[in-house]
Amino acid sequence: MTEQLNLTPEQQPKVKAVLEERAKKVTEVRSDSTIPRDQLRSKMQAIDDETTHKLQAILTPDQFKKYEAAHAQQRAKRTAPAGGESTNHVHQGGQ
Repeated sequence: MTEQLNLTPEQQPKVKAVLEERAKKVTEVRSDSTIPRDQLRSKMQAIDDETTHKLQAILTPDQFKKYEAAHAQQRAKRTAPAGGESTNHVHQGGQ
């Protein structure tokens, strides 16, 4: 990520700390089997929102655009069905 975003030496430890914190929170949420699926999604969204807010304060506008593009690609890879149609996605009005 350092090279993708062309981070300055000052930004590197800050971005690393934010991403490590995000990873820790995601792991905690995913490992908590008591969280209902609908709440899991909202908790994950809250973690993403918090991460985005923190990174926006650290990165330049151009760097942040690059981060968002890379993050969107990663999300698309995670949600893409593996070898067939996903049962999680129902046709929604032509989408």
